[in-house]
Amino acid sequence: LTVWLAGDYRLYNHYLATFQLEMERYGREQLDRDVAFLRQLNEELTKDCVKEVADNSKLTGEFRMALDIVEGYVMDNTKPWCAPYARSEPNFSVQVRTKQNIRLGRAREKLLRGLDREKLA
Repeated sequence: LTVWLAGDYRLYNHYLATFQLEMERYGREQLDRDVAFLRQLNEELTKDCVKEVADNSKLTGEFRMALDIVEGYVMDNTKPWCAPYARSEPNFSVQVRTKQNIRLGRAREKLLRGLDREKLA
């Protein structure tokens, strides 16, 4: 199996070594504190925002998951700041692409303003 998955092992070992080096540079104790703080923030967010862990039968709109086997969250809709933390992957991807297209459009317009349009015709 090791021979069969040699490429996977090399890739994994490379990133493991990279992670361990960065962890040493950052400091194990500091990383442990940061991870504990992140877990605390996640617990607070869950307590403040999540009404229920649910499947797609109870999820609507931007919160519906791509696959029915993936669980999502029924969020407290009285707190609009909670929504971004529970959007489904497909919805999040659409939002990112929309923002990218807006930026692309602005960049394209800026580029075209600097060109002589008569020479392009």
